[in-house]
Amino acid sequence: MARQGSPPVSPTAILSHSLTGLLNQLVGAGVSCARILTVRCTDESIMAPGIRRVTARFPQVYIKSLARMLGEVPELDILFTMTGGAAMERRVLVDESFAAAQWEMTALGLSHREKLSQHAER
Repeated sequence: MARQGSPPVSPTAILSHSLTGLLNQLVGAGVSCARILTVRCTDESIMAPGIRRVTARFPQVYIKSLARMLGEVPELDILFTMTGGAAMERRVLVDESFAAAQWEMTALGLSHREKLSQHAER
């Protein structure tokens, strides 16, 4: 890539030099904390009111439902993850949003469990 009259610059150079400050601000050292909640339900519209409330309370945490193939177990995984910030802040916010989602799913009458070995800093 190059601007007219400039020597070509590789995309790697752009990412590693020009955008370094922005990337550090957005993702910090590139470490994340994640947990997965498995809900015994495949209809996202049933879970949506509870997930919206959790998302509104924890905007720093990325919350994403992970669809499964038809015919598989009637469950849906919900991913809770956060990058950037201090390690303790990541852990606390992910844990609190996860607990809030558990409460919301219980209030909606949905059974749920944590998917094991997903609670780790990466």
